[in-house]
Amino acid sequence: WERMAMGRSIGAQAIVNALQEGLDPSPFVTLRLRDNEQTRQIWPHAFELLYKISLQESDEPIDMSVDPEGSGMSSSMNLRGFEQDDVDQLEQRLANAKPGVLENCGRMDPSTGEEVPVQVKLEIRLINRDEPGSPTMEFHMAALAQFLTADVIRQGEFVKILGLGGATTFDYSHDPRIGALMAMTEDYLYIKGQPIDTTFIGSCKSDVKVAPGDGTHFELIAREGFQDIVVQHPGAGIGGFDPNRKLVTIGAGRVATPKHLEAGEEWKAEFVVRWHNKWWPPPLWGDDGLSKLDPLPNKEFYPEGAVEGDAQEPGAPAAEES
Repeated sequence: WERMAMGRSIGAQAIVNALQEGLDPSPFVTLRLRDNEQTRQIWPHAFELLYKISLQESDEPIDMSVDPEGSGMSSSMNLRGFEQDDVDQLEQRLANAKPGVLENCGRMDPSTGEEVPVQVKLEIRLINRDEPGSPTMEFHMAALAQFLTADVIRQGEFVKILGLGGATTFDYSHDPRIGALMAMTEDYLYIKGQPIDTTFIGSCKSDVKVAPGDGTHFELIAREGFQDIVVQHPGAGIGGFDPNRKLVTIGAGRVATPKHLEAGEEWKAEFVVRWHNKWWPPPLWGDDGLSKLDPLPNKEFYPEGAVEGDAQEPGAPAAEES
């Protein structure tokens, strides 16, 4: 991977200063992967893959366009243009930011009386650099996030996913070699320590929410490119220390069916994980089940002897792409 852009003309110190002043500069990092001799031995294609991760409070469209002539990110001129588009948007956000916003992230903003949600946005662009007439490129892609949860053995009733009911699934939970074609017949998917490796086919259009068990919730928003929702959990032991008791992996992807790209074509996808510091609204179909839990004390998330702040905050996702 090659680091391409990280607020180039604003600078790291300016971002730090803005954060200290309570501003939201929407920081981001863009990574680039290009083919070489080693990659072509594994996957016989010339390609360019861009992966952008943004932290922000609100959403604004980001232009990840490339040169229609096909040179795209390969030229330093186009690379500078790509960076400058993002830098311009960052500067605009800084100019419009309100003091105190950072302090109110995910809470009720006393100046407006509204919640200030925060989010991680993942953008992926894959460009087929093969010569015209080359064999069609075929691939699967997913953007996965790991969520820190309450103890799924002790509080599994409160660690759940809403919005996947009725979906057709490929379920590899019982045999990783053979996916069983099944249907999700329940409204909730509870994470109670059982092994889970399930692809929910076509569920990216659903309104999917995740409850990590601390009285907050996440929205999963797949805007473009991705089709399926993926849920993975390796299973957790009952006794002794097991980190899997407080982790679950959820994401969006093009998994159930492959995507095909001809030479010169490109594909892009966008996935957002948005955090709300409150319980989700009751579903329209009736009772939401168990009542809202009060936020769990820090001792439920931090091991004995750990200092608060050394570990990830409850429910916060760590993005990864596979």
